[in-house]
Amino acid sequence: MAVPQRTLNWLYSVLTKDHYDPQQTYHDPNRTYHDVANALSQYPSLSPRTDVYTYETGFSALLLHLVGTLPVNFRGTTYRFPIALWIPNTYPREPPIAYVTPTQDMTVRVGQHVTLEGQVYHHYLAHWAEAWDRSTIADLLSILQDVFAKEPPVRYRQQVPQPQSQPEHAPTPPPLPPLPPGVGSPQIQSPPQATSQAPPPPPPKPGAIENRQPVAADRSPLPPLPPKEQGLRQAPLSSNSASAHYGAQSPQFRAPPSHIGGPISSPLSQPPSQQQQSIPPQGQYYRNGAPVPSQPQLPQARPAPPPAHYQNQQQHGSPHPQHHPYPANHSGPPLAAPKAETPDLLTSPFEVELPSISGPAPPIPPNPEKDTLLRAVSHSLAETLQRNAAQSDTAAQSLVSQSRSLHSALATLQGEISALNSLHTTLQSNTTVLQQSIQRADATIADAPPDLPPIDDVLVAPTIVGKQLYDLVAEEQGIQQALYALQAALVKGIIGVDSWSKHTRSLAREALLKRALIRKIGRGMGLEESL
Repeated sequence: MAVPQRTLNWLYSVLTKDHYDPQQTYHDPNRTYHDVANALSQYPSLSPRTDVYTYETGFSALLLHLVGTLPVNFRGTTYRFPIALWIPNTYPREPPIAYVTPTQDMTVRVGQHVTLEGQVYHHYLAHWAEAWDRSTIADLLSILQDVFAKEPPVRYRQQVPQPQSQPEHAPTPPPLPPLPPGVGSPQIQSPPQATSQAPPPPPPKPGAIENRQPVAADRSPLPPLPPKEQGLRQAPLSSNSASAHYGAQSPQFRAPPSHIGGPISSPLSQPPSQQQQSIPPQGQYYRNGAPVPSQPQLPQARPAPPPAHYQNQQQHGSPHPQHHPYPANHSGPPLAAPKAETPDLLTSPFEVELPSISGPAPPIPPNPEKDTLLRAVSHSLAETLQRNAAQSDTAAQSLVSQSRSLHSALATLQGEISALNSLHTTLQSNTTVLQQSIQRADATIADAPPDLPPIDDVLVAPTIVGKQLYDLVAEEQGIQQALYALQAALVKGIIGVDSWSKHTRSLAREALLKRALIRKIGRGMGLEESL
């Protein structure tokens, strides 16, 4: 697919832009432009842009960024995996930096070639610098297609089921208000003042009834004090001691909360209006003559159920259906010794604190089969390592000897190379001299006349002086040959020393005279002194 010309123009302008910084400018823009354009034509799903890339060293640079999807055929279906390629400014000397960029509904699938951060590693990228002149971006994308076809780089993120929201028409009831300070138990509460007609609470289980029956049978409930001025006056004197003593009582000696607030009859025998009228005025409870202010009731959708012992009293009948007010100075029966108070399960929170186990956890008992297996594996691994170490030592010795031989051969080759280099230099100089001599000879041949001179002009002198010069030169050369023959005869013993010295002296004298005459004639004829 052809790349738009506008994209190509933008790409070339970005790559050839000079940032006046060698670390920000592309070193080989033409090669980078060619490879990127070829990759865009083969993979139209990629689009170029420029972004700031931060290296692992913290250095940031504005690089060319190829973003898009890579079509991969995985199990007969074509998938488009999102990838991103960063082209460094040293391209093609250094490889591109490949990343897998999953979308929001995807996650990176860590594998042999993809890390948790999404960076892609491959043998082609690791050895890019060794064959950078033959490596291209299109070949890298083709290799990534083959890799992703066997090992997909991303996978869909698992959808977490969302909890169903509560319906809006059924709001949760508000929490119970806290008790005022000084109150021993949260069981004593004012009865609910809800006006809604709600069904009565269900009866308790048989087990609860049987457990609560001894409470009512052992002791009758304490008669409440009427809310009079005399009780209010005695409250500051006895409120602290009475409330603390009453709050520390055991549940089986505690008065039911239904009889503390005043004279109340059973709710089964009175209508709701009478139950509401039996609540003490001004929202106060009396405990052993001490008024305790109650918390204001919050509006609730359903009234809170009464305590279990209150329900038991309703079912079995109260021993005192209607109570009349007692005098203010009435004293109840003696109280029992204070015991630990049992928490009320109706008003207690749902979180139950489990008893903490102090001390460290017991050690795990040893497993003999596991220990035997570990020893066997350790012994096998140790034997394998020793065997591999022995083989490595043997191979290392042969490799060391080969390395020494190679180093000696390398030194010999380097010496021969240096000798060949010197011979090459000598041959080049001789070749230069020979070429110059050939050029001069060619010039001389070109300047020489083409016709040969007559033989008579060469052998016969044109003048008498010249003929005399020819004769003197011939005679002088003959004397030189005679001297050479006398020397050879002396060496061979043909003539004696006396004869050799006599003839040599006479011939040398004659040769000297002829040479002097030759030089004189040459000066007269204007010849060179070398003759």
